[in-house]
Amino acid sequence: MRDIYTEAKMIIIWLGECDDQSKQAMQWICTISDALKGFEENGDNSDLELVRAGVPPPGHTCWGAMQSLLQRPYFTRMWIAPEIKVSRAQKVVCGQEEMPWQNLVAFNHRIRQQNQFPYRFFPEAILPGLELIESISDLWIAETENIPYDLLDVLRFFRQRLTSDPRDKIIAPLGLTINLGSSCDHLIDYKQSVAELYTKTARMIIERDCSLDILWSAGKAMQKHRLPSWVPDWTVPSNAALGMIAREGFEIRAYKQSEELHVVYHATDLSKPDYKFVDGESLQVKAMIYGSINWIGASLQSLEEEADTPTPITAAVQLGRLRDCFSGTEQHCQPYPTGEECIAACQQTLFAGRKRGPVYGELSYAKIDPCEAAQYANDFFFIAANALAHNCSSSTDDDEAALEPHLHGYDTFQASLNETTTGRRLFTTQDGYVGLAPAGSRVEDGISVVLGCNVPFVVRALEGSDGFVMVGECYVHGLMRGEALLRCADRRFEYVTLR
Repeated sequence: MRDIYTEAKMIIIWLGECDDQSKQAMQWICTISDALKGFEENGDNSDLELVRAGVPPPGHTCWGAMQSLLQRPYFTRMWIAPEIKVSRAQKVVCGQEEMPWQNLVAFNHRIRQQNQFPYRFFPEAILPGLELIESISDLWIAETENIPYDLLDVLRFFRQRLTSDPRDKIIAPLGLTINLGSSCDHLIDYKQSVAELYTKTARMIIERDCSLDILWSAGKAMQKHRLPSWVPDWTVPSNAALGMIAREGFEIRAYKQSEELHVVYHATDLSKPDYKFVDGESLQVKAMIYGSINWIGASLQSLEEEADTPTPITAAVQLGRLRDCFSGTEQHCQPYPTGEECIAACQQTLFAGRKRGPVYGELSYAKIDPCEAAQYANDFFFIAANALAHNCSSSTDDDEAALEPHLHGYDTFQASLNETTTGRRLFTTQDGYVGLAPAGSRVEDGISVVLGCNVPFVVRALEGSDGFVMVGECYVHGLMRGEALLRCADRRFEYVTLR
């Protein structure tokens, strides 16, 4: 397929029939891109300056039109990336309207140059489409500048994309990687089963990279095919891996130690991995079981829930869940092992100990300060409680004025819930720690720290076997920076078999 796209003179990107919204969107994409040409990179420009330059104001119909265009089925496909990335030229066609693909690239690039601009102007639903455009651009730049990236990077980032054949989740990205050579030719075989292909790929990545980083994306909590628990099921959409420094992008290999800009978890103190394969489907890793789960709360948020604004219903649901979880953790975590207040540990756990960078599109995360986490939580509870008492759509000017100082904190807290708690649940351990675990975790599951892995994992002992099932990665407040090694000097790391 790579050869076909490489030799083609032009790739036609067919988005479907044109309607009033798509015609408006394609026209405004060029208009907005041209309007932003004169603004400096990373400029912190006011809304008035942007509107005067020709950028439509928030609420303009063009933003809804662009959302509709970027949510068309084409932008959900897995094969879009290799089609565009390796071809010479591309044209976007929607009915009778057409434009070069580079117009979308330029549009995305210029709005990303403006600090916080996208969040102020258009609905967040546009962002997945723009992130796809950005990622394909990153791949193209990486290849032209000979910047290495690998198959695991690509698999993670394009995990949310759709394919009709689950094997294409592996085979399609193979055309995007530049450093595999012929070593992956054996993977391109549609006669093998999904389980065979996924297991072969996982083993190849581990052996090739001498790394266990792929475990971040694995676990029984994220599988629908019958696979070993250490093998990721790429057909299951997932939230961002906690093991990543930032987002699921191509800069994740740049392990930077600056705590001012990055939160780098190193649960086993940057140790080297120690592993071996057994009987083709089992993976043995040097690990230590550090306690077990003795309480687990309800799911704070499911993948289907989208609550961008505080309403009486969504506020009631979230307030109830948070109160139950906070109450449960306080019962099992007094006093907290690190010496801090239990409520402070809970608040930081909801952020997985980190916060987003301040600039749209920024890949780094900063460490969240306990006082800042507390303020965000308090702002969230303040607005949520007001949403219960007053319908937001009919609030008075006085109500809105009272809420205004807390809006940023509410939005930050809500964004953290969406990112870190989707598909996860708060839990406590028998040693008094609090953390975030995959939704499929249970009481009595073990917390394991694995040599060479920067995050802990939830594991479950198999009945009648000496092996374990890996449920998934987790965040444990107070055990993310090598503390387990310091506090358990008398415990030994031993081979644990993951099946």
